[in-house]
Amino acid sequence: MRYKVYGHTTVSIVTEVEADSEGEALEVACGELDSLIPYVGNGGSDKLIGVDGENDTVGADDCIQWTSAEEVDDD
Repeated sequence: MRYKVYGHTTVSIVTEVEADSEGEALEVACGELDSLIPYVGNGGSDKLIGVDGENDTVGADDCIQWTSAEEVDDD
């Protein structure tokens, strides 16, 4: 039998912005980068994540916590 197994991990996002204070930097970052973008690859559009900006990075820096599984039809 085949199973899809689902899990989650922490993803860290870093962006560089121009601001006069830490609070303003947080506001600017929120306005410029409010979500991650699904990219096409590895057989689907839900397989990779990324960002548009050249000053932005995404890093998965934690162990995967597996939380559930479901049987996959072999049809």
